[in-house]
This record gives sequence, C-alpha cells and structure tokens, in this order.
Amino acid sequence: MEARSEIIAARDIRIAERERARRELIAREAAERAAAEAGEAAAQAARKAEEEAREARRVEQARLDAAAAAAREEALLAIRKAGRKKEAQGKLKQPLPSPILPSLCFDSTPAIAPGGTVRG
Repeated sequence: MEARSEIIAARDIRIAERERARRELIAREAAERAAAEAGEAAAQAARKAEEEAREARRVEQARLDAAAAAAREEALLAIRKAGRKKEAQGKLKQPLPSPILPSLCFDSTPAIAPGGTVRG
C-alpha cells in the first residue's frame, strides 16, 4: 500500500511538473507575442509620425513657395507701376517740338546761352 502511495505521489509530481512547464511555455509564448505586437505597434507609430512630419514639411515648403511667389509678384507689380509712373512723368516733361526752327536744336528745345543768344 505504501509503495502504491509513493507511485501515485511520484506520478502526481510528474504531472504537476509537466503542467507547470506547460503553463510557463504558454506564458512565455504570450509574452513573446505581446512583445512582437508592441514592437509592431511602435514601428507603425514611428512610420506614421515620419509620414506626418514629411507632410508637415511639404505643407511648410508649399507655404514658403507661395509666399515667395507672392513677394515676386508684388515686386513685379511695383516695378511695373514705377515704370508706368516714370513713363507718365516722362510724357509730361517731354518738350513739344519747335515748329519754327527744328534744325537748330537736336532735342527741339532752344538753349539760351549767357548773354541771350540762342544756340542749338
């Protein structure tokens, strides 16, 4: 009877050890899966952050390009406006051609030298 109890106890110990080993294996596999999933989630988050940063850089570059284009356009408009203004002022300041002696002066305006003589 005592031998039989020892055999049963030894069998129960072996069963308990196998069960403990099986539970440890299950726990280890679960931890490995969780670590792999966490690693994949971190990689996805990094890829998403990288994509968002790339998009932010693209948007900022587009904003800078638009600002530069607007500044160039504004400068061109200012140049054109200054040209038109100068042209308008030049038209007002241009002397009228002299109908009397156009051959005496190259610019059609008589020059009066000191002493009152007209030279051309």
